[in-house]
Amino acid sequence: MAGRIVAKDRTLTRAGQRLADVLLDPRSENMTALQRAQAAGISLRRYHELMADPDFQAALKAKAIEMLMPSIPKVLEAAKQTAQEPGRDGFKDREMLLRLVQWYDPKSTVEHTGPGGETLKIVIEAPTNYATE
Repeated sequence: MAGRIVAKDRTLTRAGQRLADVLLDPRSENMTALQRAQAAGISLRRYHELMADPDFQAALKAKAIEMLMPSIPKVLEAAKQTAQEPGRDGFKDREMLLRLVQWYDPKSTVEHTGPGGETLKIVIEAPTNYATE
């Protein structure tokens, strides 16, 4: 399997591995798609192909979880301590980690009854800081 790097039970192409490294670096959070592609040494077209590839997304998630596993007990303990202290807001750091492994998706669904009695579902997504191009 030349040209592929195994990440758990998923594989990444070399371009996918480079992009995964960029995406998993917290410094890339506010980068545009073009900046992320350039940092990974790939074209913007290849960036979009990889981002749309479910296999790449699964491998990226597996790599993120593997990377974060050693820190999870400490993060959970910090969350517990923060929750017990009045007036302390320490959620953003843990929110970033949870979003990274796609365990937190700030969406809510609101249902309304339309004029004809039909049910209308409205999905509200919280804004993110992810820059796209």
